[in-house]
Amino acid sequence: MYEVSVTARGTGLGPTPCADLDAAVEVLRQRLNEVVAPRRRVHWVVRCPSGQLVRGDITINAASTNRLEAVRDHVTEIQEILTSDNHASKQPPANDEERNPE
Repeated sequence: MYEVSVTARGTGLGPTPCADLDAAVEVLRQRLNEVVAPRRRVHWVVRCPSGQLVRGDITINAASTNRLEAVRDHVTEIQEILTSDNHASKQPPANDEERNPE
């Protein structure tokens, strides 16, 4: 199970459990859309089923920046990272015999 947390000054959004990667990405997108504002630094953390934490932040500096577009682009990058982690965590562990043939 994934868990998404988004924090920013003045917000009280707690962690949200998500059944799968798609749900985690959608929750992250929704939460960021809710709290991202000009000059507000927003931190986020996604806890993966593998135990790995993927974390970062986003800050919109200019009031003229399209907030929804910036969040969409940011989440697209995060999704690529989470997808690569998801594939890596599903790889079977290497067999010692394959690494050390006798």
